[in-house]
Amino acid sequence: MLTKNKFSWFQLNTQIRCEEFNNFAENIESFLTNKVSEIEADFEKRASQLTKDEQSEFFEMMFEEEYHNFSNSFPSLLRQSLFLTVYAFFEQQLIGICKTFERQNQSIKLKDLKHKGITAAQFYLKRVVKLPFPDDTDLWIKIKSYSELRNHFAHNNKLSDKEVIASLHKIQGLKIDCIEHNKTTHISIELQKEFILEFLDIIYEFLTLLNSISIEHKN
Repeated sequence: MLTKNKFSWFQLNTQIRCEEFNNFAENIESFLTNKVSEIEADFEKRASQLTKDEQSEFFEMMFEEEYHNFSNSFPSLLRQSLFLTVYAFFEQQLIGICKTFERQNQSIKLKDLKHKGITAAQFYLKRVVKLPFPDDTDLWIKIKSYSELRNHFAHNNKLSDKEVIASLHKIQGLKIDCIEHNKTTHISIELQKEFILEFLDIIYEFLTLLNSISIEHKN
C-alpha cells in the first residue's frame, strides 16, 4: 500500500500551486480593474469642459484603444492563458500520480496507452492500477467540460456537439453566445472574472479527493 508520506508532497504541492495561481489571478484582475478606473478618471477630468459630441471624438482619438485593451483584449488574453496554464498543471498532477504507481512495479506504463492527457491518466489509474477513480463525481464531469474548452482554445477545435455546448453553459464564469449565420452556428466564448477561480476550486477539490483515494489504495 502506498503510504501517506509518499503522497504528502503531492498534496502540499497542489495546495501551494493552487494558491499561487489564485493570488496571481486576483492580482492581475485587480490591476486591470484599477487601470480601467484610471483611464475613466483621466478622461472625465480632461473632457469635463467639452460638449457630448466633443467628448465622444476626444475619447475616440485619445482613449478608445487603451480602454478597449484593458477592459476587453488584455483580460481575455490573460484569462485564456492562465486557464491553459492551470489546466496543464492539473494534467501534470494526474500524470504524477500515475508515475508514482508505475514505480510500484506496474507492468503496463502510462506511455503504453493509446489515450492522451487526462483521459490517459483516468484509464491508467482505473484500469491498470485498479484504483477506484472518482469519474462518477460531479467534479470529474465538470472537469471533462473544462477539457473540451481547453481543446477548443489549444487546438482550435470547433464546438459543434450540442451536448458539449450544453455542458459548457453550466460552467460558472463562462459566457457563451451562439450566433446563427447562413445556416452555420458560430460560437463566441468569453471568460469572465470569476472563471479561473472556480476552475481552481474544482481541480483542487478533485486532486485532494484523488490523493486521499490513492493513499488508501492497495496494489
